[in-house]
Amino acid sequence: MMRFLVKCLLLTMVLFFGVLLGMQEANSGLKKMRGENASFPNAFELSSNEQEAEVLGQTITTHDLKEKQKKLEEMESFNFFSTIGQKLTELIIELLKITIGFTTALFEKILQLIFQ
Repeated sequence: MMRFLVKCLLLTMVLFFGVLLGMQEANSGLKKMRGENASFPNAFELSSNEQEAEVLGQTITTHDLKEKQKKLEEMESFNFFSTIGQKLTELIIELLKITIGFTTALFEKILQLIFQ
């Protein structure tokens, strides 16, 4: 048992080291692909005042995000799958209540028959 545990631990360590090595290689490969050209924008960049962010070259402010949130709240969109999930949950809860009620009543009758 101890030998198995040691083998599993060693294998896990080797695989973890391989993952870290792969991540490092991917990072260096991406840096080589990008090259020394600084004209490529970063994917995500925050400004110093923390009111603006740049995502894939487009500037987004907190004001824009608040407007989008307000639009989403006003739309009151209907999600079909969410509604189905809620109805299914209610159905399962009711079925469980009935099943538990039936089971407890059955056990009560059995116990009454046994102890009479």
